[in-house]
Amino acid sequence: MQRFHDLKELESAMSQLLTKIQDESSDPADFTRLRERCSTLQAVFQDIAADRQNMTETEREQVHAALENLVKLNAIAREAVEAEKQRVSSLLDRVRNAGRRTQLFAGLDDAGGSCNVAG
Repeated sequence: MQRFHDLKELESAMSQLLTKIQDESSDPADFTRLRERCSTLQAVFQDIAADRQNMTETEREQVHAALENLVKLNAIAREAVEAEKQRVSSLLDRVRNAGRRTQLFAGLDDAGGSCNVAG
């Protein structure tokens, strides 16, 4: 059944996307490509809903199991994205604070002050 294979492909894409989210050294282009792939594959949900009546019991069970797994992956992805947002926010705060300190010290130098405690 093609719909089931599409669900499995979506599951694979989401797993890869999770890996990219959690890998600080990953290429942003890979992240964008996988996100687009996940978005494209989301149409499978509408196809399954429309075709549900024509599925056998076994196919429905397979689809149900795959959907449950996708829900779990989605929850993990949501948590990973939130953690990444927090990490980036923390890094931005550190950069801003470093910039403020740099401006402060540069201002001391311009005003004839010195940070050189040795003399």
